[in-house]
Amino acid sequence: MGLAIVWVIDFGCGQPEMRNWCRSPSAGIIDQTGGDLAKLVVSLTDALSAGFSAAIGLVGLQTVLPVVAGPELSGSSLPGRCRPAARRGPDGGQVAAWTDLLWLMAQLGRQADRGRGLIPTLHWQDFWAGTANLLVWQGAVGSRARKAAGLTSCETAAMAFWQLGRNERAADRRTGGQVFSWPGAALVWAGLSDDPDLLTVACETIRC
Repeated sequence: MGLAIVWVIDFGCGQPEMRNWCRSPSAGIIDQTGGDLAKLVVSLTDALSAGFSAAIGLVGLQTVLPVVAGPELSGSSLPGRCRPAARRGPDGGQVAAWTDLLWLMAQLGRQADRGRGLIPTLHWQDFWAGTANLLVWQGAVGSRARKAAGLTSCETAAMAFWQLGRNERAADRRTGGQVFSWPGAALVWAGLSDDPDLLTVACETIRC
């Protein structure tokens, strides 16, 4: 794996005025910030074209939809059908954030240098082992940690990423059941991967 750069996007729960992102090329350094996703795409594609690996952190976004196999609660007897574990659907903010994620991955798929061979993953270990050069992960940032650091949520998550480094055991992928992965779906939909397993793999989460 070449040198890695971290980008973290805080989707602001789908509210554009709260959305922001940052770039961190190494521990303790934030060298780019902004709120415009188009500028983020330029930053990402420039680095990827230059041979860097990219670790994209997602904050303020529900990354998985828990599902269970079985008949609907309404009494349907259709076998093998999946239903949301929670009957209440996502709010409008999450739908808007998912739309932003799809747009971001689609733009990355269109503008990235295809000859470079982007290999995306949701697995921490694959990224650090060099078998993938595009990692998508989730940052779960508590308000106490953010306020203590005096940073934004995305900056706090970026710093936490570097603190973990190559410690594959520090990332958390506990889901409590089967899931549908929104980041995995976005990677497949954007043409960045044709691996259907990404649809059911939860992001590894860094909690801070």
